[in-house]
Parts: sequence; C-alpha cells; structure tokens
Amino acid sequence: MKNNTNKLISFALLFVLSLTLTGCSIKNPISTLIKKQIDKVAEVPEKITGSFTDLINAGKSLKCTYESDMGGTKISGTTYVAGKKMRTDSTVNIDLGQGPQDMGSHMIMDGDYFYMWTEGSETGTKMKISSVEGYNSGDSTDSSIPDSFKSNTNEALNQIKENFDYNCMLWLADSSMFETPSDVTFTEFNLSNMGSFGLP
Repeated sequence: MKNNTNKLISFALLFVLSLTLTGCSIKNPISTLIKKQIDKVAEVPEKITGSFTDLINAGKSLKCTYESDMGGTKISGTTYVAGKKMRTDSTVNIDLGQGPQDMGSHMIMDGDYFYMWTEGSETGTKMKISSVEGYNSGDSTDSSIPDSFKSNTNEALNQIKENFDYNCMLWLADSSMFETPSDVTFTEFNLSNMGSFGLP
C-alpha cells in the first residue's frame, strides 16, 4: 500500500513538472483573446479627414495623430477616442513676442463636459457639452453678453469643429486616459460666472 502511495506521489510530481516545462505550448484562451486585440491595434493606419466630432461618430476606439499649420501657427497632437469619450494632447508652436515657443494643451471630453488645461498649469476650465453645442453667438440677442466672450467662444467652437488630416490606428482603450488630472482645479465656465474670468 505504501509503495502504491509513493508511486502516486511520484506520478503527480512528474505530471506537475511536465506541465511546468511545457506550459508555453498550452493554449490559454485569455492570452489568445489578448493577442487578437493586439493584432487589431497593429492594423495599417487609416487616414481620416474630419473634426473631433467625426472621430467620435466613427464608432471605433482610435488613436490618431495630426499636424496643421494655421496662419503660421503650427499645431500637432495626438487624439484618443473610445465611445463618446475623447482626449487630445496638443502642442502649439506660437510666437508671443519672445520668439517661437511650444505650448502644450490638453482637452478631455467625457460625454458630459469639456475639460481644458495647459501644460504645467494648476487651473483649468470645464464647459458643459450641451451648452456649448447649443451656443451660437449669431443667434444671441442678450446685450449683457460681451462681444469678447462671443468671439472667444466662437473661436473655441471653431477649433473643436476644425477639420484635420488624421493618421489613425485602432486602439485598445485605456479608461485612465479620460480621467482629469488630480493636481488641476477646474472652474466651470458659463454665462453666470463670467465675472470670475474678468468679464463684465
């Protein structure tokens, strides 16, 4: 009986050892699934001409790069899209009177709000998407809204709607990319708190 027990133990040890040595050849459904996802991400880049909205409406998880020259101001960046969420990290080469300088900026759209901040800043701005989409200064008859606000808002909207030539690849979405930084304080920008932004 004891001899049989020893044989069983020896057989079990040999079985475990064989699994360890040949583990690489065992098909794992999880690793296979991950490989399929990686293969999707590694597809040939797709060229898309359109706006941020067009990328979202494409219905894909995308990582896109773009470059543009707008009146001598060079803009380049990377945009990440997943579902109705989007993030853009961009660099603007601009001359503020002290020679050309690169200025980094970021924007996140989480489905409800736009969040915008510049590189190195401890403060940022957020705007409700529904209020931005419904805003058209040309339709506004409210004399209490300063022309400067209308102009700046239209400029921001034009940038959001601006068409770029994107080089896109499918992207295995990372939800952390759509989280706002914890070290930046965001102030909501709307018509009721224009005074806090130095507007009358």
